[in-house]
Amino acid sequence: MLLLLTSSALPACTDEPAAVLGTGTDDWEPLGDGGSVPIEFGSQGGFHVYASVRVRGIHPGTETGDTSDNPLTRFDLRMDDTSVVESRTGDRAFEPVPSPLLGGWTHELRGTRLVFDGLSDSEVTNETFTLTVFVVDRDGVEVRDSIQVSVTRDPFGQDNQGG
Repeated sequence: MLLLLTSSALPACTDEPAAVLGTGTDDWEPLGDGGSVPIEFGSQGGFHVYASVRVRGIHPGTETGDTSDNPLTRFDLRMDDTSVVESRTGDRAFEPVPSPLLGGWTHELRGTRLVFDGLSDSEVTNETFTLTVFVVDRDGVEVRDSIQVSVTRDPFGQDNQGG
């Protein structure tokens, strides 16, 4: 079977600075508005979710040497307009996206752990949160994305570890 793609079937590629939220640790996993992220239980009794971001049009930083070239990245998870989890990083460079032609995304930061502190897993399971990412590169270029997500129990049975 031969499949022909016309230019209208391909996503528009642009250098316009932008960011898109996702999840995943080893591999990028898309996370659209209304998506869900599973609770991961840690070895010390806590729990967290993973956030990732893809970007284009910004300086991605460098994986070696001086980390002052790396973008400042902040993830914010809010419930009822109250910040529940905030994570900042400036020491990690963004890695090249394996297939940059898909959506024009050029770099990604995967697997940022957002640790819930002071809440039980039952207080956040099936609740709706606003997940926001802010990224500022060394040149002052800013990008952000914000979506609604729900936190769900791990579908593979790790939910017996939480409280």
